[in-house]
Amino acid sequence: NKNKHLKHKEMKKLLGLLLGLTLAFSCAEQKSSAIPYSEAQNYFLKNDAKESGNDFIKVESKEDFDKLFGAAARMGENGTPTNIDFSKDYVIVLTTKPTTKTTDIVVKDITKDKDNVLITYSVSEGAENSYTIKPVKILVVSKEYDGNISLNKL
Repeated sequence: NKNKHLKHKEMKKLLGLLLGLTLAFSCAEQKSSAIPYSEAQNYFLKNDAKESGNDFIKVESKEDFDKLFGAAARMGENGTPTNIDFSKDYVIVLTTKPTTKTTDIVVKDITKDKDNVLITYSVSEGAENSYTIKPVKILVVSKEYDGNISLNKL
């Protein structure tokens, strides 16, 4: 009878330990979460825009945005520049070095882990052009997902 009592106690300890470990691992597993974003359309990078030297620029005000970009309205549907409300949103501008190749910056996802915003993206190059371009991708993100930005280039 005493052995049964000991085994029962040991079993309770073991179950408690397993439960604790399970909780610890499940908490550790809750890593980053996806951040919703949109891409701003119909803007062009101004010729006199200051080179940041980085692969991204974080823009938090209309004044700073207007120093970098001009509106490029076009005819037809979806021809007006995207409206950005800097009271609610901020902008992350992904850039590459100037190139003569047709270049596409493709964002795979944006995730947040604590105070860090991680952008996973790739850059694909295509045909050679007779002119030089400065590729940019303008991402609009809610300020509720603000944080230190880091990049993961695939």
